[in-house]
Amino acid sequence: MPAENYSFDVWAEKKWNPSGLLIEQGGIYEFRTEVLEDLSDASIPCTPDGFDSVNILMTLTEWLRRAPSDKWFCLMGTQNFKMTTAFTIGSARRDYKANHSGELMCFVNDVSGFYFNNKGRISVTVIRIE
Repeated sequence: MPAENYSFDVWAEKKWNPSGLLIEQGGIYEFRTEVLEDLSDASIPCTPDGFDSVNILMTLTEWLRRAPSDKWFCLMGTQNFKMTTAFTIGSARRDYKANHSGELMCFVNDVSGFYFNNKGRISVTVIRIE
């Protein structure tokens, strides 16, 4: 069972950010975020909610994002490094029902080889509701 309030940091330049928190299948979780260091994708400032493509190159490469249907730089979660379990967190989420058990891993949504130009840090607090 997770702690009542469990917090950890997500660094934008890391492809994976392990949380150390076990998410249990069937559990319902709330996520709260706070930007601790300004977020940017190269020179584009953003929030944990991500942003839409700002130029034609980004539009043409949206399919290369790790979670192609979510916005650039959107805060995402998975269990045990498995992209098949990926879900959107963004600035806040109150209703995530886990379909799988495993360690919560987080990342900002970008193309795998382009984390080197990301900047910023987000504090994530997870609360198990049920």
